[in-house]
Amino acid sequence: MTYQTHHATTIDTIGTYFQGELSGVYYDTLCWYFGDPDVGDDYKVSVEWRVRFDDGLVATVYDWKTAPSYCGPNGVDAPDQTEWNIGGLSPEVVTRIQTLVQTAVAQ
Repeated sequence: MTYQTHHATTIDTIGTYFQGELSGVYYDTLCWYFGDPDVGDDYKVSVEWRVRFDDGLVATVYDWKTAPSYCGPNGVDAPDQTEWNIGGLSPEVVTRIQTLVQTAVAQ
C-alpha cells in the first residue's frame, strides 16, 4: 500500500469526516510513520496528519476534543495521546490507516 503525506504534496481534505478510530497508538508512532503533524485549529483539533493513497483515497488522523485547548487542565497533550480519530470520505481509510500503523508498531 503506497501513499503520500502532507509533507510530500498538498492534500485536499475538505469534506472529510469521522470514519473510525485508532486506539492504543502513541503520537511518536504516528510521527515515525507519517512525519510531524500539522497543527490543527488549536481548539477542537491540536494536531493532524493527512495521507493520500495512490488510488486517490484521502485520510486524516487527528485528536478530537481531547487537548488542553478544548478541555482545559483535564486535556491530554498530543505527545501523551493514544486515542485518535480517522477521517476521510470512505470507511476504507480506517482499515488502511490501522494496517499501516499496526505494521509500524510490529517493526
